[in-house]
Formats: sequence, structure tokens, C-alpha cells
Amino acid sequence: MLKARLRLLGDARLTAGPAPHGEQVPLAGLALLAGYLALHPDQPISRDRLAFTLWPDVTEEDALLSLRQCLFRLRRALSTAGLPDDVIEASGRRLLFKSAAGLWVDVHAFQAAVEDPAQQVSAIEFYRGHLLDGHGAPWIEPVRAHLLEQVLRALRTQTQTAIMRRNTARALNYARQLVEADPLRESSHRILMEALALNGQRVQALQHYETLCTLLHDELGIDPMPQTRDLVSRIQHGSITPDLPPVAVSPQASLGMLVSLGEQIVGRREQIAVLDDHLARAMAGQGSFVLLTGDWGTGKTTLLTAWTQAREPAVYLYTVCAADHPQALTAALDWSRLPEQAREPDPSAGRLGALLLTAAAHAGDALVLAIDSLQHATRATWQTLAYLAQRAERFPLLIVAAARDLNGDQQAMVHALQRAGAVTLLPLKPFTRGQIAQLAERLTGAPPQPVYLNRLIRESEGVPLVAEAFIRAATFEQMPAVVSEHVARLVGCLSTGARLLLTTAARQARHFDYALLRTLTDDESAILDALEEALAAGVIGVFGEGYTFTHRQVRLGLLANPLP
Repeated sequence: MLKARLRLLGDARLTAGPAPHGEQVPLAGLALLAGYLALHPDQPISRDRLAFTLWPDVTEEDALLSLRQCLFRLRRALSTAGLPDDVIEASGRRLLFKSAAGLWVDVHAFQAAVEDPAQQVSAIEFYRGHLLDGHGAPWIEPVRAHLLEQVLRALRTQTQTAIMRRNTARALNYARQLVEADPLRESSHRILMEALALNGQRVQALQHYETLCTLLHDELGIDPMPQTRDLVSRIQHGSITPDLPPVAVSPQASLGMLVSLGEQIVGRREQIAVLDDHLARAMAGQGSFVLLTGDWGTGKTTLLTAWTQAREPAVYLYTVCAADHPQALTAALDWSRLPEQAREPDPSAGRLGALLLTAAAHAGDALVLAIDSLQHATRATWQTLAYLAQRAERFPLLIVAAARDLNGDQQAMVHALQRAGAVTLLPLKPFTRGQIAQLAERLTGAPPQPVYLNRLIRESEGVPLVAEAFIRAATFEQMPAVVSEHVARLVGCLSTGARLLLTTAARQARHFDYALLRTLTDDESAILDALEEALAAGVIGVFGEGYTFTHRQVRLGLLANPLP
């Protein structure tokens, strides 16, 4: 039951009751603590780590004192808002913020809706400002950048959708919000200028260009990009049309394959449309970096392979799997196909990025680099990709990569690119019931019976690769080899102690909590270490007030292969 609301997007605000405009409860000096706890629900948090995170510039003693004082005041504020006294649970040196206490948090509502086309408009309305606006702290920056990138992507989608539907007033509204959300992103200003022109406001569009020139000069000391000047020229000559640039296709390309790819790949039509949009923009001279993300088995490699094979006749396209070639960019390129200006078969790491930009500039329509298993690429490859991503907007260059389980350095680099607006994350989620049914019919040639479909959904939990493995195996009595191999890799990352503890927990249930683990051992440090290991390895995830095995097959794999 909803008892209170916490707003973290924009100025932090706590209100009592389920209504959006309930009585406000003061949060003076408590916004950072409330925000950190609300954004890490149901996770045991060390008091020492929390104190250091929130007060990094004072002594440990002073930080812990500040934490005790703020916790007392925050508990009182939450109680005033109508939440139970134990919403913040203390256990020794650990704190746990309960998500089931009846508190609605706008960040969670935003993230649940922003990737769903049917709810995207609501998500945009939730975004009243940047996360904890006015507050600065190292832990906020990557989260803030991620949320900003999500809302920018949603605003671009809604703007483009409105343009395609000839609803120019609606497009203009979203384009203005796009610029307001990130004023220094030049591509957003181009979208606004285009929306103004399409809405019959050519003079205002040209005036906005002058405003943009002043902004770029004063804030960054640069001139507008060639793409922006080209747009201005087209606005001046009245040649702006509401159609997005089409993907160029050579006479040898199979147009049927290009059109029907969304029908061939089950459940990924939206992602294919996003990739095609970035390809169209690259062919118009505005490149980008798109990173396919998602858990194991969600179909990143399948999508990347099918899309590149279908689009290869239209562009200069190079593909490589970083798992096979960690020096991914060097391994991918056929230097003999590149223009003479870019030929240097054994370039240094520092030269490779510049050569690729030269190759893109002379490639004709566009240069596309497709990289699978990017998590296995070397640091040098990642650094070159970061170099290219931050400059791609000026070149006909599209980088499409797929990755999962990024390490700390790689995650930090992706966060930095997000803050710079230099990467678009394209997440792949598990299939819905309808998509699983469609996959089964595609593979078997007949619609699945309800009983079979229910069992298939239960065993696969919507993960496409797992579902396909069970369909092809034609039995549920044995775990398919591809699934068991993945489970073995996951649990193989755990220490013996962590694996023994989790195997014991697996015998109890799919979902478990800290209290259950305490019944298995009195060693609190061993429990916390095991939880941290399992969370990092992807064996378990947070679930309500406790934890859950990330997949049914992971739990079954632990039970089927216990340690001696």
C-alpha cells in the first residue's frame, strides 16, 4: 500500500500520502542520505562505507557522527510521512532500506517506464530535473548521467515519432525539453531547429541558430558543426521535410531483407529500428556509438549478426568478435579496402583512431564497425572506441557493439561517454509471453499448446537463448548443454565458501533473505562476502527485501552439481 512519495528528480521532496500533491515533509540536509538509501533498496549497506560516501572530506569519526544524526532525523521525517518505523533496518554495522515499506520513488517509476514505448510519455513527465539537482557528490554523477541519457533518448524518440506523424506542435514541445535537459548538446539544438522549421517557424529556427552560435562560443569556444550549418542552409532554402533520411541501399542489396529483418528476428523490432535510425544518420554524416546491453542469453549476438548481414551491402562494414580478437579494431579492418589516406596496416594505438576517422570520411556512404563481446576487448581498444565515440558526430561513422558483464574500468568508461552524450545504450530485455510463443512457432512450425508454453516460460523465464535451447532439445527433463555450460561458468567464479552457502540456500527456495543465511551460519562476514561475490558474478540479484537466484536454471545448476 502506497503511504508516501519521494521525489529525487529535480529538487528532493518527501510528501505524505499516496496522492502526488500530498503534504510536504521537510528534508533539509537529508536529501543525499534519503536519495542514496532509496536508490539502493533492500541491499545491506555498511555504515562505514555509507558515511565515507556521503562525507568523504571529514574524519571517519565525524562522518559516522553525521550519519547517526542524519539517520535519526530521516527516520523521524519518514515516520511523519506515514512510513513504518523500521523502514530503515539496522543490523550491527549494516543498514537496509526496505522497498516494501510503501514509499513511491520517482526514479524507480521513471526507469520502469522509460524503455516501454507505451509508458514513455509518463516517464518524461516524471523527469522534473536532474537527479538531486543542486547536490554534487561522486556517487551521484554516473547515476545522474545514466538517467539523463535515458530521458534524452526518450525525448528524441517522441520528437521523431511526432515528426513522422506530422504532429509538429508536439514535436516542438519535446524538442524544447530536449534542449533544456542538456543545453550544450549540439545535436539537440539541430532537432529543435528542425522542429521549428517544420512547424512553420523558419525565422525562429534561424534565430535559434544565432543563439546556439553564441552559446557554443561562450561556453566551449567552438563553432557549430558542419551538419548544423548544413541544416541552416536547408532551412533558409525551405528544403526541410518531415521525413528522416532513408538508409541508402546499393543495387546489389536485397531490399526485401532490409524491410523484413524486423519480422525475421523475434521480439527485437524496436531495437532494429533504433539501429537503422543511427545508420541513416551516419550515412547523412552524423555518426554515433551504439552499445547493445543485456544479460546472457538475451540475443545480443543474434541481433548484431543478423543486422550486420542485412545491412552490409549498403555500407563499408567491418565485424569482429572481441572474444576471438581482443585487439578488435585492428583485427576487423581489411586495410586494402580502405582509401589510401587511411592505409597503415600496423598503426600505433594513438594513430588508429585518427586513421579510422580518415577512413570514415572517405568511405562513401558510411563506415560501420560492428564488435561483438566487447567486454573481452583490450583497454587500448576501449580507449580508441572512446576517442571515436566522442568525435563520431562529425563523421559518417557508426560503431555498434554488444557487451555484458563489464568490469569496473569499462563501466567507468561507459559512464564517462554517457555524460558526454557519446554513447547510446540499447538494452535487450527478456521476451514476453507472446514473444516466447512466436519463437516456439517459428522453430517448430506450429503454435505451442498452452501447457507446453507455460512450461517453456517457466523454464526459460523469457531468456531467448534458454527458450530456444529447450525448444530444440524437445524435452524439459534435462538442462540443455548451452545452458548448463553458462551456469557452470557463473558458479565457477564463486569461492568454495560462497558456493556452499548459496547451494544450501538454493535447497530452501528460489528467493531468500539475510535472515535465512543467518540460520545457516553465525559468521556475518562470510555471509556478506558470499552475497557480494554472488551479486558481482551475476548468480543472484536483489529481490524485494532479500535476494533471488538470477535464473531458475542457475538455482537448479547449483543443486545438480554440489561441491563434495
